Order: sequence, then C-alpha cells, then structure tokens
Amino acid sequence: MIARVLSVVFIFLISTVASWADEKQFGDYTIHYSAFKSDFLDAAMARAYGITRSKNRAVLNITITKKGKDGLPQPIEAQVKARANNVYQQAKTIQLREVKDAGSVYYIAEFPVANEEVVNFEVSAAKDGKAIGSVRFQHQFFLN
Repeated sequence: MIARVLSVVFIFLISTVASWADEKQFGDYTIHYSAFKSDFLDAAMARAYGITRSKNRAVLNITITKKGKDGLPQPIEAQVKARANNVYQQAKTIQLREVKDAGSVYYIAEFPVANEEVVNFEVSAAKDGKAIGSVRFQHQFFLN
C-alpha cells in the first residue's frame, strides 16, 4: 500500500517537473526531457526510487512517447543514452536507469552539480535499434 502511494506521488511530482520539461518531436515519437535538483523530491519518494537527495545533486529525467492509435502519446521503452559536460568540457557521468511505474516509463540519472554550474546535455533515443532522434539542451543549477 505504501509503495503504491509513493508510486502515485512520484508520478505526480515527475509529471509536475515534466510540465517544466521540454520536448522535441520526431514524427510519431517525442523525447521529453528535464533536469532538476534532487532535493526537489520528497525524502520518502527519493528513498523509494534510490535517489540521493542533496542540494548539490541533480536528476536527469527522460521519457519517450509515441502517438497511439487514438492519437494520444503513449510512454514506450526505448534505448536511451545521455552525455553531459559543463562549460569547461568536464564530463559528467550519466548512467540512465529505467523506471517503470503505473504504465509510465522514465529514464533517470543523478549526478553532482556545483552552484551556478551550466550543464550541456545530449540525449539520444532509439527503438528496436532504429534511431528516433536526439536533443541537446543546457541547464544551469543554483544550489541556494
């Protein structure tokens, strides 16, 4: 029961973050992406999903959707890769892991950040070995 409640809360918060997220469409597919500080998450939720809450840690959240027969986007499993570096070209280790929950599929990674650090991301996705597309975006993190 507690796991189910946490699941619903996680989906709600990720959906809230997703409203801040950006997206890029590739035909019937869309790559949704966002980055945020991990201390945004509730402690119980972070614990349930193995995310370390800290003001100097961030989360990269990726979701891939495909237009369904009804025209509505449906989350799908995909092969997702991400790379990141700061403006000094220092690489960030980004190890995405798949999270399936209540019909949704997320690819998340956490990584350290410094105050006012600008991080450049490159995310690519494929389905069944066929490229969907890639996005590049930048996010600045403020730790205060």
